[in-house]
Amino acid sequence: MKKNSLLTYLFIGLLSFGFVSCSDDDNDSPAVNEKEVEVQATAYDKWTYFSFEKGTVVGSFDVEQKRESLDWDIAFHRWDIRLNCGKSGSGKGGALLVDGKVAKTGWDALTEAPENGYEVDGTLEVTKKMAQMGKPEKATVGASNVITGNMMKKGTWMTMSYMGQGVRTYEYSNQIFVVKTADGKYVKVWLKAYTKLVEGSKKGGYITMKYAYQPDGSRSFR
Repeated sequence: MKKNSLLTYLFIGLLSFGFVSCSDDDNDSPAVNEKEVEVQATAYDKWTYFSFEKGTVVGSFDVEQKRESLDWDIAFHRWDIRLNCGKSGSGKGGALLVDGKVAKTGWDALTEAPENGYEVDGTLEVTKKMAQMGKPEKATVGASNVITGNMMKKGTWMTMSYMGQGVRTYEYSNQIFVVKTADGKYVKVWLKAYTKLVEGSKKGGYITMKYAYQPDGSRSFR
């Protein structure tokens, strides 16, 4: 009797281990990758390109160099933002502002990316080169109108105002955007700041970005 009981317990134990192993395998999906990074985009003649999959900057290039590339998802030019889609790139990107309410409800309130409503990049006039005398050089390039807006009047993620004598003030909307990557995956993005102290002086073009990237292709941010 004792021998049979021992064999029974061993058999039940092996079955339990098998069920646990299968359960672990079934739930072995990539976790949401949440990070906060600072992206330096101080140049006027280059864009700084960032990959959510790699979690890092992939380099600084002009707009034509990366138009056909799929190794980037979002790019920064001072306060201007572009995504890998539409007039900016050949990827499956896009952007959506969730009803304009997320700034009030908070980062954690957005737990799932909407299925529809994403806009691809259109065009925007940006400053390509500052001038010592006269007007700066401008260029019309692909950019995300959803995120950038019109910075000189009213920006979606940030509004800049001139106070005179070279003094500028910046106001952040703290809105959370949902962005689609070059390969169609989902990211929630919060652009938190544009300036930092450099050698005792506040400088623009240093963007603080918090994001949550879902690598498995689902719309969940949990």
